[in-house]
Amino acid sequence: LGIPPEIIESAKTMLPQGALDLESMLIDIAAEKTKVKELRILTERAASEVHTRNAEVEKLLAKIRSEEQRVIQDARDKVVMVVSDLHRQIRQASLDLRKQRSKEAINKAKGSLTDVNTRLDNELQPAEITKKKSKEAIAVGDIVYINKLNIYGEVLSIHEKKQEVDVQAGQITFKLRIATIEKVESGTDEQLGVKGKVVLPESRPVQMRLDLRGKRADEIEILLDGYLSDATIANLSEVQIIHGIATGTVRQIVRDFLAGHPLVKSFSSGSKDHGGDGVTIVCL
Repeated sequence: LGIPPEIIESAKTMLPQGALDLESMLIDIAAEKTKVKELRILTERAASEVHTRNAEVEKLLAKIRSEEQRVIQDARDKVVMVVSDLHRQIRQASLDLRKQRSKEAINKAKGSLTDVNTRLDNELQPAEITKKKSKEAIAVGDIVYINKLNIYGEVLSIHEKKQEVDVQAGQITFKLRIATIEKVESGTDEQLGVKGKVVLPESRPVQMRLDLRGKRADEIEILLDGYLSDATIANLSEVQIIHGIATGTVRQIVRDFLAGHPLVKSFSSGSKDHGGDGVTIVCL
């Protein structure tokens, strides 16, 4: 308590026994106070060390989580690349097979057409054909016979400089050279009956656009091929294929398919006002 020892000893001889007991108690309290202070210092130091350790653990956990996300992303990227390459190989194989089948079908069709023309030439008498053809100049609205296709159609317009005509046969319009068609007299179609007459399929309403968003990769080519055929029969000259942007996978499948399709004349991305790169405009 800061009291000199000699004074304490002197006071002991002068104070009664109760005062001496109080003095001893105060000394004990001072000692306990010192111990409590030391214990508080140790506790604060331990708490500081725990806080530091927790901060280091949190930092380590954050690093581990970041590394985990990087590993997962790398794995996903590799899977996407592998899947994309597989889809590309499948599309290429499908395209090669379709080209081979188309070539075989064209050759078969040419052979069949030759056989049909030969049979028709043998069945029809030259005098009968001459009687039905007209030597008058062809005009808009005339019914003409298309030699190569062996069908009849109506003249829509004439291009004198190019020596070409636009002929409507059913739902399809053909641009032909004048030399490949012959004007026929009224009633020829009925006189000839079914010989040489082709019945074209009736066209059904077809939308100007096909939405492929959300479709599976294996559905796209089937839906697109059927739509292009329907659009051609409906005499549409331009259509829109909506595929969105996203990862670009659907867009790539669509454009790879269009690049090898026999009904497609050209295609390009839509304008900014019409979907941009999320839409492909197709000219048939």
